[in-house]
Amino acid sequence: VMKVIDYVVTGSLLMLVVFLFYIPIFFLLRKKNIPLLKQMSWVCFVGIIFVILVATGLFDLLLGGRYAFNPPYHFLNLVPFSWVRETWAMGFLAMISQVIGNILMFVPLGFLLPFVFKSCKSPYKTLMGVATFSFSIEFIQYFIGRSADIDDLILNTLGGMLGFGVYLMTDKWLFRKLNSQEKCAIPETGEDTELEENE
Repeated sequence: VMKVIDYVVTGSLLMLVVFLFYIPIFFLLRKKNIPLLKQMSWVCFVGIIFVILVATGLFDLLLGGRYAFNPPYHFLNLVPFSWVRETWAMGFLAMISQVIGNILMFVPLGFLLPFVFKSCKSPYKTLMGVATFSFSIEFIQYFIGRSADIDDLILNTLGGMLGFGVYLMTDKWLFRKLNSQEKCAIPETGEDTELEENE
């Protein structure tokens, strides 16, 4: 449970940092008539990427982590659902918190991908995008002294698809909201002005 709380706190702090950096960018993009909802989807997308990098130890690697690519050990698990068996060794609460953390961490990613990349409106492409990102993380973790676990890949992908499911449930409302913002952002043309004057 504490591990999940740590993820939430870390994620919230990182999202705050991203938001602070975003404020000046907002005023620049507003002049280009880019809808606020679209801008926020990008901000949240960058934020969740930072959260995942920190939670998986890859951000530490980018900053020149302690072992980098020369760790004293390697750990690789290619047996699916081994976490069920390991629950009794690690303790029920510890393992469940790890499972929940791996799922929840990728839910926002699966939700935001279709907003940021139009090609990811397809469930198959979202699945491939989330799975590829998770696999890349596990692949790198093997070389930096952290565990490369197929269970993490499965749980991360499951979380991403749950996020995509939430996107499907809210898509129509958000699509209408985005369209209304885009229409409000379109400036009036000279032809419209002339018609109004003739009337």
